[in-house]
Amino acid sequence: MNISPTEHIDHGVAGTVRILSAAILLIALSGCATPQHTIHFYDGPELPEEDIASLEYSYPVKIVSIDGESVDRGRLHPMKQSVRIHLKPGSRNITAQHGPIYLMDEEKPVVIRPEPVYIETELKAGIRYRLLHRIGPAHEGVDIWIEELKE
Repeated sequence: MNISPTEHIDHGVAGTVRILSAAILLIALSGCATPQHTIHFYDGPELPEEDIASLEYSYPVKIVSIDGESVDRGRLHPMKQSVRIHLKPGSRNITAQHGPIYLMDEEKPVVIRPEPVYIETELKAGIRYRLLHRIGPAHEGVDIWIEELKE
């Protein structure tokens, strides 16, 4: 079967969702290849790794603030950014947020903008942590949590 370049191909809703999902996956994966940006989120000179906690995240989730103080400070690109935050150990109140979720609903695009998630956690010196996420069934919410990285 020959299809001319000007002929319209109807993929239907399922095909459009597959194409859109593949595009989003490629964008997310391209973020994995970007260099990691490190933020020293404490005052004073740089401390050795055994004296700090390290918290990592990458698009589509981000840390908005720690203990009420903005993490971005105008230095981070909103997408394709892998970030490592060095903090002094202790109890922390972290505000995290998932980026927009793009879907197709009855052949029209829908954008879901999840609400921020508030996490209270205890970070220990010399430990690396990672911000993880999971989108709920039927895109009815986003779970975001922190896990210790095992080396």
